[in-house]
Amino acid sequence: MKSLAGSKMHVTHVATVPRSSVSAALLTLLILGLFVAAALVISPPIALSAERYDVRGSEVSIYSLAGQVSVVPYKGADVVVELTRGGPDAGRLTIESGPKGDRQTLRVIFPGNRIVYRKLGAHSNTNLHVRRDGTFGDSSVELMGLGNRVTIAGGGRGIDAFADLRIMVPTGKNVRVYVGAGGATASDVSADLRIDTANGAVECHGTRGSLDVDTGSGSVEVRAAQGSVNIDTGSGNVVAEDISGGAIKIDTGSGSVAVNGAKTSSLDVDTGSGSVLVGNLDAPGVRIDTGSGRVSLEMVRDPETITIDTGSGSVMVRLPSSYGAQFEFETGSGGIDIDLPHTLSKREHGYLRGRIGDGGGTFKVDTGSGGIQVLSTGRSSS
Repeated sequence: MKSLAGSKMHVTHVATVPRSSVSAALLTLLILGLFVAAALVISPPIALSAERYDVRGSEVSIYSLAGQVSVVPYKGADVVVELTRGGPDAGRLTIESGPKGDRQTLRVIFPGNRIVYRKLGAHSNTNLHVRRDGTFGDSSVELMGLGNRVTIAGGGRGIDAFADLRIMVPTGKNVRVYVGAGGATASDVSADLRIDTANGAVECHGTRGSLDVDTGSGSVEVRAAQGSVNIDTGSGNVVAEDISGGAIKIDTGSGSVAVNGAKTSSLDVDTGSGSVLVGNLDAPGVRIDTGSGRVSLEMVRDPETITIDTGSGSVMVRLPSSYGAQFEFETGSGGIDIDLPHTLSKREHGYLRGRIGDGGGTFKVDTGSGGIQVLSTGRSSS
């Protein structure tokens, strides 16, 4: 047994703190914690500063997989993009620029194959193919499966980041904007503009120049536009109002279409499923094709050609009293009513052929199921 003699024992003296003092200290810390928490809740979030990029050239393409986009007019010489990052992984985004083909580009590069964009909603997602340089959206990428398959989801794991873009466009430019997930707006821009989003609503107002809108899923509204308008949506309602200038073409896989107050060289509407309502139209040529849905058409001027085809749905057409055309109407189930002076050359069950007025135009209606009405607007074409 080892002897303890001569060894040193170190004794630490601990001061005794009264229990009341400990309780007061804990209470003070608790109150301070509550004040800090309240300050965090009440204090507004720190605003992220926008990054600014100039993109030179007359033809410009801009790409971003997630975020909101607004396109506005600009008096400068070049297209300017103000980019605001968001999300906990925003710092992992990189920005690249430079020519691609005959167009100058700005590209927001998202790392990885799964992007989290919480504005989509927890149960929403979209998929697309993205090249290594951050470009996507053109038909060759999707049809040929080029690039990496990327999923953009409203929740779960992945790169949690987005980039909101404010794109300032000078007069006369040709600008294409490609967005994976996120809505887009364009206001009062005088330029040829294409907006392409895989998932998101698009609203345009007061544009001047050709306008091309393509969304895989989302509604589209175009108002007070001057120039040709081309709208293509896989799923979503379409509204086009006060359009003047070039041709209007609308194609939707599923969704209703409403056109009002358009003065155009032609109107072409094709919808897989959904009603088509057209009011106050001035156009020499009209074609409407819907797989399922009623059609209502009102003309303010005598058209040269009208062609309407619906798999299932009633058709009502209102025309000036001066209108004249060779007509052919057919319905699988439903009556035919013509409230304009006309003569018949052939009549069978569910089928009429003949002439309205002077017979100058061409008027064809075919519906698998539904009645056909041709009514007068009560005014002559002027």
